[in-house]
Amino acid sequence: MISKLQLVWVDSNINNYENQIYQKRLKQIINECSFINSTNEALKIVQNLQQRGDQIILIVSGSIIEETINFALSNNQIVFCGNFKVHFSKFLETKNLLVLIDSGISKVENYVKQNIEFLKAQQSLILQFHQKVNHQEQYSHQFQEISIKFLLINQKLQENYEDKEEQLNLEIGKLLSQEMLTTFQQSVKRKETLKIEKTKEKFNNFEKLIYYYTRDDQPISFYKILNQKLAQQKYEELEQIMCTIFYGYSNLKNQSLSTNKLYRGISFSLSQKDVYENIIEELKHCQRNNKSIFWNSLTSTTMKQSATSYFLQFQFKILFEISLSQVNPHPYFKLEDYNSEIPNEEEVILFPQFEFQVSGIYQNDKSFIIRINQVENNFAMALDVAKRKQYWENRINDDLKPKLQTITSFNQIRINQIMKKIRKFSLLDEDIRKILKTNTDDYFLKLVSQLQQFCDNQDVHVNYLSQVLSVIEQEFSFENSITDGFFQVSMNLFQKCKERLINEFIQIIKKIYNLEKFKNDIKRLIENSIKQSEIMRKKNEYNEDLDQVLLLSKEVDGCLFKILIDMFKKEKIQNCLKFLSKDCYKKHLEQYITDGAQSQSINKQKYKKIKNEIKFISNVIYIIKELDFNKNDYSTENYQENRKNLILSIQKEVQIIQFLRFLVLLTAIDNEFIQCGSNSLNLLVEMKVDLSKQCFENIKIKNTSLAGGNFFGCNLSGSEFNNVDISGINLNNALLFNCKWRDLKILELYKIDGHDDKVLSVYFSPDGSTLGSGSADHSIRLWNVKTGQQKGKLDGHTGTVHSICFSLDGFTLGSGSADTSIRLWDIKTGQQKAKLDGHTSIVYSVCFSPDGNILASGSDDNSIRAWDVNTGQQKAKLNGHRAVCFSPDNHTMAFSNEDNFIRLWDIKAEQENAQLGSHNNYVLSLCFSPDGTILASGSDDRSICLWDVQTKQQKAKLDGHTSTVYSVCFSTDGATLASGSADNSILLWDIKTGQEKAKLQGHAATVYSLCFSPDDTLASGSGDSYICLWDVKTVKQNKSLNGHDNYVLSVCFSPDGTSLASGSADSSICLWDVKTGIQKARLVGHSEWVQAVCFSPDGTILASGSDDKSICLWDIQALKQKGQLHGHTSSVSSVCFSPVGYTLASGSQDNSICLWDFNTKQQYGKLEGHTNYIQSIMFSPDGDTLASCGFDKSIRLWDVKTRYQKAKLEGHSGWIYTLSFSPDGTILASGSDDRSICLWDVQAKQQKAKLDGHTSTVYSVCFSTDGATLASGSADNYIRFWDIKTGLEKAKLVGHANTLYSVSFSPDAMILASGSADNTIRLWNVQSEYEKQNLDARRERCHQVTISPNQAMLASGSYDNSISLWDVKTGIQNAKLVGHSQQVQSLCFSPDSTLLASGSDDKQIFLWDVQIRQQKAKFYGHVSTVYSVCFSPDGSTLLSGSKDYSFYLWDVKTSQQRATLDCHKALCFSPDSNTLAYGIYDGSILLWNVIQSRQTAKLIGHTNYIQSLCFSPDGNRIASGSRDNSINLWHGKTGQLQAKLIGHSNWIYSICFSLDGSQLASGSYDNSIHLWDVRNRQLKVKLEGHNNCCSSLCFSSDSTTLASGSVDNSIRVWNLKTGEQLKPSDKSYKNILPWFQAQLNNNFTTNTTVLCISQSLQFSVNGTFILQGEFFNHQGNDLRQLFKQKGCYIFESQIELQKKASQTCIMS
Repeated sequence: MISKLQLVWVDSNINNYENQIYQKRLKQIINECSFINSTNEALKIVQNLQQRGDQIILIVSGSIIEETINFALSNNQIVFCGNFKVHFSKFLETKNLLVLIDSGISKVENYVKQNIEFLKAQQSLILQFHQKVNHQEQYSHQFQEISIKFLLINQKLQENYEDKEEQLNLEIGKLLSQEMLTTFQQSVKRKETLKIEKTKEKFNNFEKLIYYYTRDDQPISFYKILNQKLAQQKYEELEQIMCTIFYGYSNLKNQSLSTNKLYRGISFSLSQKDVYENIIEELKHCQRNNKSIFWNSLTSTTMKQSATSYFLQFQFKILFEISLSQVNPHPYFKLEDYNSEIPNEEEVILFPQFEFQVSGIYQNDKSFIIRINQVENNFAMALDVAKRKQYWENRINDDLKPKLQTITSFNQIRINQIMKKIRKFSLLDEDIRKILKTNTDDYFLKLVSQLQQFCDNQDVHVNYLSQVLSVIEQEFSFENSITDGFFQVSMNLFQKCKERLINEFIQIIKKIYNLEKFKNDIKRLIENSIKQSEIMRKKNEYNEDLDQVLLLSKEVDGCLFKILIDMFKKEKIQNCLKFLSKDCYKKHLEQYITDGAQSQSINKQKYKKIKNEIKFISNVIYIIKELDFNKNDYSTENYQENRKNLILSIQKEVQIIQFLRFLVLLTAIDNEFIQCGSNSLNLLVEMKVDLSKQCFENIKIKNTSLAGGNFFGCNLSGSEFNNVDISGINLNNALLFNCKWRDLKILELYKIDGHDDKVLSVYFSPDGSTLGSGSADHSIRLWNVKTGQQKGKLDGHTGTVHSICFSLDGFTLGSGSADTSIRLWDIKTGQQKAKLDGHTSIVYSVCFSPDGNILASGSDDNSIRAWDVNTGQQKAKLNGHRAVCFSPDNHTMAFSNEDNFIRLWDIKAEQENAQLGSHNNYVLSLCFSPDGTILASGSDDRSICLWDVQTKQQKAKLDGHTSTVYSVCFSTDGATLASGSADNSILLWDIKTGQEKAKLQGHAATVYSLCFSPDDTLASGSGDSYICLWDVKTVKQNKSLNGHDNYVLSVCFSPDGTSLASGSADSSICLWDVKTGIQKARLVGHSEWVQAVCFSPDGTILASGSDDKSICLWDIQALKQKGQLHGHTSSVSSVCFSPVGYTLASGSQDNSICLWDFNTKQQYGKLEGHTNYIQSIMFSPDGDTLASCGFDKSIRLWDVKTRYQKAKLEGHSGWIYTLSFSPDGTILASGSDDRSICLWDVQAKQQKAKLDGHTSTVYSVCFSTDGATLASGSADNYIRFWDIKTGLEKAKLVGHANTLYSVSFSPDAMILASGSADNTIRLWNVQSEYEKQNLDARRERCHQVTISPNQAMLASGSYDNSISLWDVKTGIQNAKLVGHSQQVQSLCFSPDSTLLASGSDDKQIFLWDVQIRQQKAKFYGHVSTVYSVCFSPDGSTLLSGSKDYSFYLWDVKTSQQRATLDCHKALCFSPDSNTLAYGIYDGSILLWNVIQSRQTAKLIGHTNYIQSLCFSPDGNRIASGSRDNSINLWHGKTGQLQAKLIGHSNWIYSICFSLDGSQLASGSYDNSIHLWDVRNRQLKVKLEGHNNCCSSLCFSSDSTTLASGSVDNSIRVWNLKTGEQLKPSDKSYKNILPWFQAQLNNNFTTNTTVLCISQSLQFSVNGTFILQGEFFNHQGNDLRQLFKQKGCYIFESQIELQKKASQTCIMS
């Protein structure tokens, strides 16, 4: 850019009349002028202008020349004086004076104009030739290398060019794919026949290439890829393509157009608006500065303006009107119809490097018309070498030389004046020569300095000019005598030297931009792709344009990323760039490709391409390494706009997403890329890319946010997270072994479960270390905030504790209760200090004054009372109600009244000073801000009000809750307000803006109380009896999260399973992408709750029914309303499409069913018969029958054709809310207000079964597509799965925090969607399994797993009725055993590992020979599912248990049944396998002789069920554990009672003898483990650590270690000598992982949430496995407690494998 030019004129008489006239004339020449009469002031101005970089022309009067000669200006200082002679000597002495003028302003004007022209010429040459400046001027491309390179690459390629179609197709195939190329080739053959018909000629390769170019295939467009390669100068990948283009255009010299006008249209969607605006701004910039730009790739245009409408379909449009040169038009190719994809388009393809200037820009709304003119440059001469050479000569003569002439002429002004004037003065000849020599030397030195600057300061050229200068200085002398001809001769010599210098400079320019030089550059470009220096040069360009860097990755085959990661891991690389840059990867690459595992997936012929791509990707990685993307946290608000724009540009680019994944995995290899990998993972999360079930082992993530990320089923073992926000991420079924997660940010901390009833009040101690809670269980409990452990319990109240409060010193706790009393407690001793009586009804609120002297209380007796804490006496009584609060300065007390007003009471004056009224119902909570300026109030009217305490005016009203607001509380800084409500949620509000910051959902009932700790941890107490702790510091301003903001009442999958529709109480319908959870559309049209949604059978229409009495039909493709049906007179509660025809049925609370033709939108029938609201309707699969149900407690079946009622089914005792037909139409399921589900035989019209299990209303039922499973959703917040054959509950899904209104299976039955009153939609992995890492060959659902006793084999039983055998060490599947006709339910290896027994739903037991992989025997006898099989210790007997309530004993050798045992509770074989002991329901134990098949004894001693039995290793003792809390020891042979062990305080769940029989371990529902000395019958040690009952126990072989498994999802290992837990061992764990899974199978929830759609973040770790590792938040809290509460399995310790042991311990 040209620097700003300023004129400064300094004259002591600057304001006289004459000078004022002169000033006006100068202002007409130059705008920026300063006229000053003081040299000091002028000096300051000059210095300021110099600092700004402005160019200055200085005019001074002769009188002050002395004062201005030190202004440090170059020769642009003009002296305007009255007498030349007076000042000439000073002029000669001062080098920075340009000229001396003694008369007339005209000469001054002339010199000013010359100065301006000089500066313009100088700046122009700098822009053209100075590379550093040039590269910043993106559109000033004269002499730029890029255009030259394009021509030179063609010149180089011509040397060896052969028109080979094979080679051309190979290059095109690399850009596309061989599959796409084949499609192109087939298409081009069809087009070629058209040309043959018209011209009798086939397509040449150029025409084929152009046809490929004009195709607009999605998602791959050849023209986009090719243009991008050309724009990026990746010529080495396009050698044959470029030669084909070059020769094709060369052969078109005789082609002509009927017009020189062409048109080009481009348009942009709203998401591309920024791109559109940038293009317009660039074009305007070029027009303003008269600069040309060029399209450097092939450019598609048309001769018809109307044809551009095809390309102007998006919102923002640009139409180019192109004028080609008539004399020398840019090369083009006009397509015929047989070339073009679009008929009659008259398309014209311009040759690359089309240069143009903008002649006009015209705007029309969101459209721009850009008129451009072709520039006749070297690109137009691209095909003619002679013309191209002439162009360069013209450029030098017409552009370069005139500018140099302007520069030299201006510099020469001083020399000219000296030679002209010096002869008039009487000077010695020697002095004249000296003056001339000095000034000419200065002239040439200055000129050379300027020319060197134009040469880009390249040393070789700078030095050469310096040498030329030395020669000139020697040749240019003034030896001749000074005569009349002396000055003319001197001037001629001066001109000669000047021209020589200029000519030398021009030669240098030619050398700099010589074609030979660029040929070498192109050669290196081809050989090395992008050079490191080029990368560094582009670094700054890309820093603000990250998407351009990421776009580079689109050119890389996605499989390359896996190759690189695998190679890095195999070679244990830590510096990937160093590894790649030294080419040392090549031998590893060759080995990798020739590897057996890779030889099939990687074609060896692609080896060269892979090497080139590796070079390319290493350069891209190098660029990224230097960017801010690898240095800063891109998840912060600073980068919010950048991130948003970046996501818009890349979210649909599959290759870029693969590259981002690669960067994430790279963090596990190279620490240099941790931040860019972290930012990449953040982008993947924000783009909602499916990250589930992926391996992210050992990744390192820091300084970013993964909030809301879906990592379902991922392996994150060994990962390191530092300062990462994990709020709301889905880690269900993930592996987290040996992780180091520190300084985490997470909204939820942990949940405290200790109260037996509602928690109505929580309060932090002043130091924040203790949390108090009051409950409806009448107790007050004190908790350690750091650990969540109970510190104390304060008992005394005889009614619900509604409120508690700590005194300011933390020593006293006040409490108010439903027993009408207030009590004061001593925190240290836990004793009651005082009881304050006076209230006559429930005390709802207590609050200490800031000085601790007064306790205020609010009661349901409509009084507020003030108590003296020291004396316990009542000080005052005011009329008020419930809520009371002190201001921080202790001057004011606020309290609520029954009239819904808030009173402010002046404590000192003891009088009311204000009434605040706005709420229209009871005020239940009050809280002052920490500075006392704001009062917040929460009310039964669902709102929160903020009040200005000084003005007593309402500041704001916060609406967001959908039910009563019970609690409000300010954060310690006063910036955030938390509110808890009966809608079960907590809202966080920004006090400044009044906007909702976040919504916290974790409670399943009303949130009654909130309290902030000093460090802003938030505690919440709820009606669900839990206390939750939240880290609200992690909360950022609420993002636009997907989800409904009210109840989700209906969900429905599209027929193809890709979309999910949901209807909500927020009156909207949303369409969701099932895989990612991204909201595809929000359909708004209803004015009331949307009760039902349903897709048409073809998935093109969605119907919705609403409380607004209407039915809407929605076009799914257009995402618009298609029609609205009116006919009902009350809420439409259900809609259903018939599977056949065009019928839509709707059920309403007007008790009728309407039948509609959804094609014509006309009603054609009405079914009436119900006597109360209709809640659900459903068509049978064949469409012949319509079922309906409602509040009249009946189900009716209707004949659709005749419209008559076929049957009325009655059986429910409550309202019926839901119906569902089985896929075969034979069964109808119904759910009711009576909490039951009924199954009906449709043909017999009778009830088949009744399913009981839910504890509240069943709102929704849905069959899986195979008809085997029924899902049900209820107001008890649970989803249950039912086995249709057995009628038994198969599973219970836990996750929703409120009523389940709707459940729906996906068409493949793999996913269940659920909608709830907690405003969320959850997608559940219905058939999830937890696979061992290498068991990849199996994709069926695994139902049972067991490991062989020799640890060599693992067997898995599947829902596909088969059994798989796996090698434990390698994970390879050895065999698949097929025989069962239904799913396998149980597996067991024989003790010698040679046999495998299997039980199945087909009622059979199979015996398999493991070695030969064949069935050995089949056992028949059970009449229902075989749920359990077990071998005796000697392997001779097999025990089987069934759903038919029987146990069978089988002889393994003969396959014969030995005995049937009934009424069992616990069983155990003796070590010799001869005796079986089992318990029955009366509390006795029976001994059964297995060989004789008879009962030998009955042991009586317990008073309740037997839970567990165990023989001692020698068989001499039997231990029994019972629900009577005792353990009995019996003689193993006689059955005599030997001892009774008492110690547990709850049921005995498990018992186990040590291998030497000297010790007995017992686990109980009291959560403890007792270790007993068997000989002396004494308790040896009590082991505590589990948080729930201990379900299984096992001793190590040396009896020094005990392993315990618990219902709290943990497995612990104990050192019996020290009584302490052992630390876990990762290696041991991996070997027994399948075994752990098998043991936990009964408790392990396989059905987990895959995806949760919600407006609040939902953190999930259900079914996640954790081993060792660290999980700490930024406050130092261990988060494993939270993880465990969320359903995570934490292996805090595991069974230590003993080196000397011959076998692994097996859990009882």
